[in-house]
Amino acid sequence: MSDNGIYISRQSEDELYAELQMRTIQEIQGLSGDVWTDFNPHDPGVTIADVANYALTELSYKLSFKLEDYFSDTNGKYSIQKYGLFPDNEVYPTSPVTTDDYRKLILAHFPAVENVGIETDCEHGIYHVRLRLSPFFKGTDITKRVRCFFHKHRNLCENIGEVSIVEPQNLLFSADIELETDVDAIDVLVQVFHTAMSYIAGAVKIEAKPQDDFAVLSPDEWYDGTVEDVRVSIPTQKKTETELYHILMDIKGVKNFKTCYFYEDTPDGICEYRRKNDFKGIYKLEIPNDLSLIKVRVGNETVAIDFNRFKEKLRAFYFTKSTSRMRFYLQEHKTKDGSWENYPTESLREATYRDVYEHYPLENDLPRCYKTSEKDFTKNMTNEEKEDVKNFGSYLALFDKVIERGLGELDSVKTLLSLREDGVNTKMKLRYLDFLDNLYGVDSEQKWQYEFGSYGEMETEMIRRRMKFLQALPILTRDRFKAMDIMDERSVKNVAVIKQYVSLLLGFRNNEQVSVGNVLPSHNLIIMGESSKGKHFRDKLNSMLIDEKMLDEESVMPIIPNKAPSTEKEKQLRYKYIRKNLPIFNTNFISGGLFRNGINLNNYKIVELEREYLLVFRNEEDGEWMNLGRSEDKEKLNGWANTLCRYLQELNNLCEAMYVIEKNLFIPSEPFTVTIVFTGWTARTHSPQFRNKCLQLVRSLLPAHLKMEAYWLGAQQMQYFEECYHLWRDGLDGSNTSEVQKGYQSYMMKILTTDFTVGGNIEEDTDKNKGDT
Repeated sequence: MSDNGIYISRQSEDELYAELQMRTIQEIQGLSGDVWTDFNPHDPGVTIADVANYALTELSYKLSFKLEDYFSDTNGKYSIQKYGLFPDNEVYPTSPVTTDDYRKLILAHFPAVENVGIETDCEHGIYHVRLRLSPFFKGTDITKRVRCFFHKHRNLCENIGEVSIVEPQNLLFSADIELETDVDAIDVLVQVFHTAMSYIAGAVKIEAKPQDDFAVLSPDEWYDGTVEDVRVSIPTQKKTETELYHILMDIKGVKNFKTCYFYEDTPDGICEYRRKNDFKGIYKLEIPNDLSLIKVRVGNETVAIDFNRFKEKLRAFYFTKSTSRMRFYLQEHKTKDGSWENYPTESLREATYRDVYEHYPLENDLPRCYKTSEKDFTKNMTNEEKEDVKNFGSYLALFDKVIERGLGELDSVKTLLSLREDGVNTKMKLRYLDFLDNLYGVDSEQKWQYEFGSYGEMETEMIRRRMKFLQALPILTRDRFKAMDIMDERSVKNVAVIKQYVSLLLGFRNNEQVSVGNVLPSHNLIIMGESSKGKHFRDKLNSMLIDEKMLDEESVMPIIPNKAPSTEKEKQLRYKYIRKNLPIFNTNFISGGLFRNGINLNNYKIVELEREYLLVFRNEEDGEWMNLGRSEDKEKLNGWANTLCRYLQELNNLCEAMYVIEKNLFIPSEPFTVTIVFTGWTARTHSPQFRNKCLQLVRSLLPAHLKMEAYWLGAQQMQYFEECYHLWRDGLDGSNTSEVQKGYQSYMMKILTTDFTVGGNIEEDTDKNKGDT
């Protein structure tokens, strides 16, 4: 009998809808009691419930897709880095720590290197590299390229010493091989030669990421090392002829070896007494010029081998045995230092874009006889009937609003979880950032810094700073101990990673191409010294000090915060206006008390006089009040105070930076000491408590074996230091003579360790106390 019946079968209802409808009917029955007992679909209440349940079923359907679908753009792509969920190849790898780590890095990135040995000078933190080159690669600049590559990946206070090429002793291979039938003799012989070559060279194995995506190893096992998308294995070997013989016997197609010998290649030819049974020295298997020492048999018949074809296949097999080596070989000539780098900027994943954020109003699914708004009024309707229509429409609109709000929240998930957009729900955004902190074991907030003021940082600006830190998290955590690349030019990114970490976390300037010591001079300002020796000079400049008797409670008014300028142009116009109108800018000198305490609006007051008002400032460091200006318009003074406060907040923030100097680069006797140089004249960095917290943070990020020295410099001292540091830093690549470099090194340390006085009585705020940890 045919399965195609003559009747139309009723389709089964959606399980969720059926469940909702059943519960709705049960609820109506319980509420109505004996008043209403007809529960047929034609009843208005049942019809409304039916439409509402369909809407809820549709909502459930819209919420049932895969999570990545809601992150997808209209092109069906989404980036997981955008949401702080970094791919495994960015999270799991680590920076090199051991000699084997450096070996694997070099082996993975330089196809010309067949094996590498690294000797360490533990007393000075120096690595000596011995390269063993492949017979299929030729080049004269490999040592230079390896040296540059090492500096790109080295850790703090590590350096590279001698990079040399090892010339192994040649070995000749002599064998009488019996093969299985139905095999290609050349292919089997190529595998035998390649296996022997690899074993004698160290049997380094380089694997590309498998197509089946971690079928054998889990992601954390695959990426357990320093290389991202390949796996480098350096096995332990006995390095004996016996071990190699058993490996050769496992090659498919090899039936037996009648003879299998390895000889040293000597001018006298092959001598029986020069046969090698172990390969613990530095040897390599020589690629022969002919196959006179090799006899290949199938059964009792000798097989003729085309030598040229054999040699061509051996070369091809060498490259294709590992797809990663071949790819690196092709990439090698495209990069500056001959190595292959892979720092993915974006990992786009496949997804399905779902346009599910629109809601179809319930009233549109009801029959026309269901009146829901004023457009459904008729001429003969009473006022009471009209009110019923409005109330019914409002009830349906409330239901619609609940669903629309839910879909709106779903639509905002991309913005809420994005690390590149602020989002509209600040509270939820902060909770998500806290979640990422806990997920990766970091603290992007560092609440202690708010105790010292945050230069007017709004909550949205704090969120942006935290998001920027979390965006860079894979590099900041993986390469936390990484040093600057002294062989590359000075740039925004070429700094020690610990500097990037602290700068992103605390809002310091990270760009070493910009001198923070020149921030105030670029605004035609010079900060006055803070010691008692400079007090007399400051008092002369602060001739606008006012009498404390003028500050009675009845005449003093607080400053009312006003709205910040909305555009950069408006902000600069306001800054220009106060620079022109406030008498404190008549000279280029500004007191440290005003510069630092001026970031707090509570330190400004308006004093009412008989005919005008004064804008006064409390200099807490000198314990005196300063008159900043006067006007008949107190609103103008209020605006001046707000603008000056924002201006000083911005200047303080622009002046903050830190430098990381490895002492071993110019004082070999101190190989494991890191000198940290901080700005010392801003509101935060002038505070002893902030300095202590900051040093604790840096110490927690440094490797445990490194000693730390800290210096907090005054503004003009920082100018001299930065000028010398930049010249010294630019010469680390060898462009300067050793004498010139020594001069910069000597002068730089003199700046850091010597009391610094400039210009008569204008004394710099220098802190020569080192924070030794």
